[in-house]
Amino acid sequence: MYKLLAERLDTLENTIQDVSHESSGTLTEIYASSASRSDLAELETRLNSTEGLLAKALERIDALEAQVTLLQAPRRATKAQKPPDTTEALPQGLIAWRAFANLHMCSQTTTGRYIEQGMIHIVRGKWKIDNGYVKEALDAAGRRDFWVQFHTNKGFTSCDDCPHEIPPSESTS
Repeated sequence: MYKLLAERLDTLENTIQDVSHESSGTLTEIYASSASRSDLAELETRLNSTEGLLAKALERIDALEAQVTLLQAPRRATKAQKPPDTTEALPQGLIAWRAFANLHMCSQTTTGRYIEQGMIHIVRGKWKIDNGYVKEALDAAGRRDFWVQFHTNKGFTSCDDCPHEIPPSESTS
């Protein structure tokens, strides 16, 4: 857009120079000798309009240059925040659902979808395992839900605890 404005301004300036070279008089003399009032008024209106557009374009260029300067300014790198050290180990009776899916040779994607849909019970928290953290784990009910969903799938691998019955003390909850 700025290029177009610059081209139009150049054209207008060339036109004005051509007119002034053709007649060595002032605008008034040119008006008196050959131009009609409407032609002069139209030229003046176009000149004012072009000057207004140019002024707006220059303001916009200044604003954009300020934004570029801000974006190019060096930024201070931010450190990833370390999780709190108060996170406990995974409690007895819970297992990370991803590890459980891997143990049974089931897709983590499908398992995650079943969890989101509420088909597999999940316990949420934050527990430290080795060098990582687990935020979702399976309890006895979740392990049983998992077994119900996957045990008939091709490639399902049973473990020693399958079919993951819910102990009587947990089944009343």
